[in-house]
Amino acid sequence: MQLDFSLLPLDDSSAFAAAVDGLGPNDVLLAGWIPPEDRDSVADKENENWAQTLPDFQIIGKGPNENANKVYLWETWKRAFPQGYPGIRQVTGSCVGAGGGNALFTLACCDIVLRNDPEQAHVPNWLLPYGKSREFAGLRGRGEGSWGTTFARAIREIGHTPATLEGLPPFSNNNGLVWGREAELTWSDGARISQTWLEKAKPHLVKTTARCNSTDDVREAIRNGYPLTCASNWGGLMQCPVRHDRLVNTRRGTWMHQMSIHGWEDHPQLGEIFYILNQWGLNAHGTCPSGAPKGGFWITKKDMADIVSQREVFALSQFDGFPAAPPTLDFSLI
Repeated sequence: MQLDFSLLPLDDSSAFAAAVDGLGPNDVLLAGWIPPEDRDSVADKENENWAQTLPDFQIIGKGPNENANKVYLWETWKRAFPQGYPGIRQVTGSCVGAGGGNALFTLACCDIVLRNDPEQAHVPNWLLPYGKSREFAGLRGRGEGSWGTTFARAIREIGHTPATLEGLPPFSNNNGLVWGREAELTWSDGARISQTWLEKAKPHLVKTTARCNSTDDVREAIRNGYPLTCASNWGGLMQCPVRHDRLVNTRRGTWMHQMSIHGWEDHPQLGEIFYILNQWGLNAHGTCPSGAPKGGFWITKKDMADIVSQREVFALSQFDGFPAAPPTLDFSLI
């Protein structure tokens, strides 16, 4: 059975959870990531050639967390963005953009807090690089789905803007930050994005995106303050069990999906675990005793190795951010 994300009742969290948890081990949830076997061969070759120009992931020198046994990048959120960040919630097959948007936000916060950049954290307009990622993938017109590789390319070559600029589609805080179906589909047509927005986005690039080839790469990225996007066919549970005081998911079936990675821990009972933030709402998956953001879960090193093996895990670094200014957006008023 194939379950199309765009047809699920996303405003009914219990019905959504039941539909996803009802997937068997041989069933597929189409959440918006297009796997290599379903891609346009010409665009796939072009973008793989682009990926080959990226630097190999490596940490130069020693960071302050070299000997840490856990690093939670979401802890930078409250210091860089004290009004509170509930995460993005997708409503179409836009997971590549929504998951990438969560990674962009965390990167900005890490730059501000860990690297003392004098800038302001903003909710990112992830719709722009999402649309351009579809264009890079050879996907024309309004639609759903993209690739992890082309999103990494878009944030490096195209950039993004704050989501609060005048003229951009409004968003609301409704079980996560939501732009709505029409906005997601309108911006999915990358070729029709106004040159005005492209000019505003160009100064704000992610200067480095590096493909991670191992779980060790992912661990070192997190330990040094670099969040990651992760796209694969790994699929888990909607409601996850708590094991040894951690909300732990495990592979079950197939999600064609991009999410993001924001934490790592060398747990005394579970071994190395990694925190994945999903974008299916705050009520998805459960609440973790570790204090991790709602809407995500931990996975083991074995499950992370499965995701990394599909070659669309990218570490983000060197965010060219926005000028420092007092924060003005209060989510309690949305």
